[in-house]
Parts: sequence; C-alpha cells; structure tokens
Amino acid sequence: MLIARPCPRRRLAWVVVALAVLGASALIAFALTDPRSGAWDIVALLSSVERMEEAIASWGIWAPIASMLLMVAHSFLPFPAEMLAVANGMLFGLVVGAAITWAGAMVGALLAFGLARWMGQAFVRRRIGEERWRRVESWMTGQGVKALLLARLTPVISFNLVNYAAGLAGVGWWTFTWTTAVGILPITIASVLVGSHMAVIPWQLWIALVAGVAGLMVLHWRYRNVTSAAGTAKDSG
Repeated sequence: MLIARPCPRRRLAWVVVALAVLGASALIAFALTDPRSGAWDIVALLSSVERMEEAIASWGIWAPIASMLLMVAHSFLPFPAEMLAVANGMLFGLVVGAAITWAGAMVGALLAFGLARWMGQAFVRRRIGEERWRRVESWMTGQGVKALLLARLTPVISFNLVNYAAGLAGVGWWTFTWTTAVGILPITIASVLVGSHMAVIPWQLWIALVAGVAGLMVLHWRYRNVTSAAGTAKDSG
C-alpha cells in the first residue's frame, strides 16, 4: 500500500492548523472553568452532563460556537464526546443539538484526517500505538468503504483512531467525508435524543435505544470477525 509522503510546507501548514485548534480549545476550556463564568474545573465539568450543559449555556449567544469547538477539540483531546452530545440535546433540543454536534465532529474529523495524511505514519503510531494501528490498517485495507462505515457505526471503536488510520490508509478525501458524515449520524442523533428527553424518556424511546445498542453489538461482533479473518489471511499469505 502506498503512503503519501508529507510535503514539508503542507506538513507545517497542518501543524499550524492543529496548534491553532488546540489553542482555541484550550482558551474555551479555560473560560468554561473560570469561576467568573459560573462553570467548574475540568474534573467537575466532565462529571455531570448537567454541569457541562450549564457551562456551555453560560456563553449565551455564543453557546453553539463553544459547543462546536469542544467537539473539534475532541478529535485531539481525550474526553467523552457522547456526554457533550447529550448536553447539546438538553440545551438546544434534538434538531439544533444534533446539527451542532454533527458539524463539530465533522470539522474535527477532517482536521485529524488531514493532519494524519501530511504528518505520516510515525505521528499516528505515536498517537494510537503500534498494535492498534496495524489492526485497523489491515482491516481498512481489506474492507475499504465498508470498513469505514462499520467503524463509524460501532461506538466501541475510537472515533479518533479511525480518523488517523484512514488518513494513512490511502482513503480519499471524498470517501472519508461521506462515510464519516453518514456513519456518525446514528450515535449523534441517539445521544442528542437522550439529552433532549432527559426529563422524561418514554418507553418507546427506551425500546428504540435498546434495539440500537443490540444492533451496535452485532456490528461490533461482525467487526471482530472481519478483523480476525483479515489478520489470519495476512499471516497465512
């Protein structure tokens, strides 16, 4: 498999972009944790969906932008994006909350994907580990578009891992964009839906959520089987 060599100028450009994103995310995190903003420290902020919602709401008319930037930061910083999606549902409702969450996740995914393409394998392997990289690379190489969609639909597979691995596995920009856009919709809508119905969740929604979890478990089982088969075929070849 051919891996694109990073051009020095483009690599520098992506480094600048990544640092800018991280800087913006750090400023937002600081503002959210500043006592004068009515928010809490990072640990407290991530300990409760209600606290995260209140922290985002403290931004007033800029709350949607703050939430989107936090979703972008999720592609580079480890924190539970599902909690943020639930908070968006509580604060903005289903439609607007899902749109904000989806848009922020897409921007973050594209930045991480592009960064991986230009920084090269050494960068990604340091980020995700050698063993995880080889497993996902083997699977994506053998399964193509189906692998990308299945990875996005399976919540136990790291969102960021797929971004980085796809950037090095010869995946084109358009293929990555549409598979990510479609693949993250179910978990995004489900998480935001929970938040928008946090007060009272009807039994129909519980049934839908249980069915969705069961379906995702089946997808995960399928993913493990395909990964195992790909590894066996590679070893025997």
